[in-house]
Amino acid sequence: MMRHSGWLVLVALLTSAPAHAGVVKEINAKKKMVDVEIEEVEIFAKGDKVCFAKEGGADVGCGAVTKAKDTLIQVKVETKKDLDAIEVGMIARKSAGEGSDAGFGSSEAAGSDKPAKGEKVVIKTKPLKKKKKNPFRVVGFYGAAPMTPSTYQKLAYKAPTSATPATLWSQDEEIKSTYFGLNVEAAIPLGTRFAIVPGLRYRSFTPSQIEADYQPKRNNPYVTVEQQASAFGLSTDFQYLRLPVGPLLNFNFLAGLDLDFSTVSITALKKDDTGVADVKLTEASSKLAVLSLRLGANGEINFVKLVGARAGLTIGIPVAEFGKAFEGALDAEESRGVADAGKDLQTQLAHKKGKLGLELGLGVLFAF
Repeated sequence: MMRHSGWLVLVALLTSAPAHAGVVKEINAKKKMVDVEIEEVEIFAKGDKVCFAKEGGADVGCGAVTKAKDTLIQVKVETKKDLDAIEVGMIARKSAGEGSDAGFGSSEAAGSDKPAKGEKVVIKTKPLKKKKKNPFRVVGFYGAAPMTPSTYQKLAYKAPTSATPATLWSQDEEIKSTYFGLNVEAAIPLGTRFAIVPGLRYRSFTPSQIEADYQPKRNNPYVTVEQQASAFGLSTDFQYLRLPVGPLLNFNFLAGLDLDFSTVSITALKKDDTGVADVKLTEASSKLAVLSLRLGANGEINFVKLVGARAGLTIGIPVAEFGKAFEGALDAEESRGVADAGKDLQTQLAHKKGKLGLELGLGVLFAF
C-alpha cells in the first residue's frame, strides 16, 4: 500500500509543476497585448491559452498566443478587466491541457505566420541570450609613436665663415617620433556599447649630443650641443562601438580630442681640450601645446575574468597650436655678429605642430 502511495505523490508533483512558463515584460493597453519573455526552451502554439499570476498566487487573467519570435511571445487579452489585473514581472504559463502533442501541426504550417485551415502552428522558442557586458576598464600600456603631434629640429653649431653669418646653427634632423611612451586610460561604460575614455600620457624623446667646430677647420675650441625633449598628454575619447567577437575578444572603436604639451631643451657649451674652462653659449627651452582630433581602434582579450591584454592604433590630426613659449639667448659676446641670436636659435629649433600623429599601444587591462 505504501509503495502505491509513493507513486501517486510523485505523479502529482510532476503533473502540478508548470512546464511552460515565462515572465511578463511589457503590456500594451491600447492593443490589449502582453509581451512574455521565455527563459527556457518552450513549445507554444498559436491559439494556446496563457494565464497570468503572481508567483504562488491565483490566475488574474488569461489570453491567447498570437505571435512568437525568438524568446518573445505575444498574448492577446480580450477583456479590459483581465488586462488591468496583469502586471510586469508576473508569471505567464500555459493553461492546463494546452501543452499536449495533440495540438502539433504540420511542419509547413509551423514555418508560416498564417496557419493552414484546421491546423495549429507550433512555435519553438530558444533560450534567452544575454547581452555581453560593457565593463568598466582600466588600461595601462606602452605607446610607441612613429609620428608625434609636434616636431622639432636636432641642431648642431655652425661655425661662421663670414663676419655677419645668417645663422649660428645647422639643422641636422627633424625629430617627429618617439618609441617610449607610458599611457593609462579608464573606460567608463554608458550602456552596452558606448563609453567615455579619459587618458593620460607621458612621452620621452631620445636625447642627442652633437660636437662641431667653433672655428672652421680647428680642433679647439669646439661646441657641444645637447638636446632633450618630453611630452605630457591628455585625451578624451568617445567609444561609439564595442564589437564582441567570441566570448573573450572585443573590438572598440573611438573618436575624441587630444592635448599634447611638449618641451624641448637645448644646452650649448664651448669646450677646449687644452684645459681652458668650458663656456656656456646658451641654455634655452621651448614649450608648445597642440590640439588634435583622434580616431582609434583597439582589440581586447581577457585571459581571466578581470585581467586581459589590449593592442590598439590611434591616429591624431593636429588642428591647432597654442601656448608657444621660448626662453634663452646667446651671450652677447658669442652672437658672432648675428643681430638677434635668441630669435635665430628659436627659428632654427623649429618647434611646431606636426602634420599627423600616430600611436601604437600594447598593454594590460583590468575589467570590472
